[in-house]
Amino acid sequence: MKKLLLVLFVILVFTLIVACDSDVSISDEKPSGNNHSEQEGGSNSQSSEIIISTEIINGTKIEYYKDSITGNEIKRIYYGEDGSKSAENQYDPTTGKLINNTRYRTDGSKSEENEYDPATGNRIRNTTYREDGSKSYVSEYDLVTGKLIRDICYKADGGYNYWYEYEYDSTTGKRKKNSYNEDGSLSGWAEYEFDPTTGKEIKITDYAADGTKETWTEFEYDQTGRMTRHTIYRADGSKWEEHEINPNTGNRIKSTAYYEDGSTSIEAEYDQTTGNTTNYVEYNPDGSKKMEWEYDPTTGNRIKYTAYSYHENGSRTEDECDPSSGRLIKRTIYNADGSRTVYEYDLSTGVRIKDSFYNEDGSKKRDVYYDLSTGKKIKNTIYNTDGSRSEIEYDPATGSPIKTTYYDSEGNVTGVDE
Repeated sequence: MKKLLLVLFVILVFTLIVACDSDVSISDEKPSGNNHSEQEGGSNSQSSEIIISTEIINGTKIEYYKDSITGNEIKRIYYGEDGSKSAENQYDPTTGKLINNTRYRTDGSKSEENEYDPATGNRIRNTTYREDGSKSYVSEYDLVTGKLIRDICYKADGGYNYWYEYEYDSTTGKRKKNSYNEDGSLSGWAEYEFDPTTGKEIKITDYAADGTKETWTEFEYDQTGRMTRHTIYRADGSKWEEHEINPNTGNRIKSTAYYEDGSTSIEAEYDQTTGNTTNYVEYNPDGSKKMEWEYDPTTGNRIKYTAYSYHENGSRTEDECDPSSGRLIKRTIYNADGSRTVYEYDLSTGVRIKDSFYNEDGSKKRDVYYDLSTGKKIKNTIYNTDGSRSEIEYDPATGSPIKTTYYDSEGNVTGVDE
């Protein structure tokens, strides 16, 4: 009996030992699948991105992503209020520097893309896109200096409209912009000069493809470095255009264009608050006005247009037209002796509604009024030199006179003829 109990005890102990060994071997085995702690701990050899946070700032949702190996931020996505992706930044997982910035339209198409060197952080390319996805404009930059080296304007079919290439002279500080045609031929170049002390641009000279100087532009600044004027010259040295600048606002004050003999061909004036054009005048070579436009300084809309014409007898005509429709609303004829006649027209119908006649000294001589429906004369007012006047009224149907009223210089009625 004792022997039997001893055998059973040995068998039980052996069974427990085997069971313990089996438990240890199971716990040492690693799961076949990945878990979240392994992504953050970097136990995998291949990098992947994981979203780490989301925030909303002024209606813009922003998602932040990091690299599973380095822990550095590698992507940032911005969403508009409508939920569409508006922009995306991508970062180098090693350096953490920005390597790509892309902006999107609400329909999801790219509008602009900026590419950056991951080592220096310098921008190396900027690309704008049309809505159909084709490239519109590409600017390329030097990898080391970050300076602009090429601009390319694309057609919708992928061909070139034009492109520019830039060169820099470290000795003189000058910059050169070469312009090329669609076929790759040189169309010309521009040379830029800068003030060595302030770094401000002071002169641009334009050359034709054969090296002929075409025009140049000079810039002037006040003592604080704000631009006050820039002037464009022809190849022969004569002024072509001159622009006066308000240094406080940067808005133009006045622009003047010149004929080759130095006489003024165009003058434009600008509102100093809005920067809008307020007056624009074209001149003939003899200095007489050719055309004139007036604009609302707030809206920039044209409110008056006047055309000038000159005649052999010494008279001139000024036509004032409605800026929207172009319809004639007033015509003034100035005679050589100083007298003038003014014709006024209805804007909607073009019918003449009033004639005014003035003496050489500017005093009014006569006013004639017309019926808007029939076009016939309905009133004729005659002004006398002593200040008195007479008014003749007409039947709008027949045009026949029906009544004459006389007034003294004070406006009192002195008589009536019917």
